[in-house]
Amino acid sequence: MCDLRWGDGTLTAQLAELVLQGRVIDIDASQGMNEAVRPKGRNNLRFLRKDINGLDFDERFDIAFSNAT
Repeated sequence: MCDLRWGDGTLTAQLAELVLQGRVIDIDASQGMNEAVRPKGRNNLRFLRKDINGLDFDERFDIAFSNAT
């Protein structure tokens, strides 16, 4: 699952709890927001600082999520 985050990461951490057998990649361009969410990390949750307009992944995602739409 890929979360194109707009928020403090609380919802992203909850999503990671729902897919314990999967992985969640959380993407946000803000350094401050990424530092704020690190304590909410899980074993299956990875935080990336990136601009979603320039994403380039070799892997595929089963789900792309954003609560900013």
